[in-house]
Amino acid sequence: MVNFTQRYYDLEKKIKERVPGFKICFKDESTLMKLIGKILFFNKGFMTRYTTTIGKRVYFPSKKKFEENPGRYYHTLAHEYVHVMDYVRHPVIFIIGYMKPQLIAILSLLSFLAFINPYFLLFLLALLFLAPIPSPYRTWAELRGYGMNCKVRLWHGETISQERLNYSADAFITSAYYFMCPFRKWVMKKLKKWADPNDNSCLLDKNPAFKDVHDLIT
Repeated sequence: MVNFTQRYYDLEKKIKERVPGFKICFKDESTLMKLIGKILFFNKGFMTRYTTTIGKRVYFPSKKKFEENPGRYYHTLAHEYVHVMDYVRHPVIFIIGYMKPQLIAILSLLSFLAFINPYFLLFLLALLFLAPIPSPYRTWAELRGYGMNCKVRLWHGETISQERLNYSADAFITSAYYFMCPFRKWVMKKLKKWADPNDNSCLLDKNPAFKDVHDLIT
């Protein structure tokens, strides 16, 4: 039987070796996460069900629940490791890309310059980008994260059930990630490729998270 608690700590150690400054944090201890949770009112489970990565920090929901069973967060840490390494490789691109197109709404702040020229009020139109517009980059990033979840299970000799694929696909079309991709069939096609036990092309990816996790398992 696999000792997932040991696997978790082996993976955490590996990430810390590769990423100086990497840290595990907890949402129930973070003022920042509590503030973000208020802003993301559309995601009711943000504080209790979802793990969030910002830069080199991974925020699990609850320290108490983590300490009760670290092993249950092993697959989640592998998922977040992909995001951490994408950020480390291209920090500016990752942050801007992940937050677009909603990030464009920040241009609305230029409307405060309307006292100089009334035409600055046109920047208020940027607020339209706060709508749940699909995000190609966020979709790409999360496909890799959920793809890692598939690979971890496959590398442990498990099979990927249709139920699990359905659960993952739903995350892309719901408020979980602010409706980042409405094309469920396309998402399912991509996830099924990740769930193919004969496809290990991810080991050639420039993001070393996939090879690190694979090597720790095998």
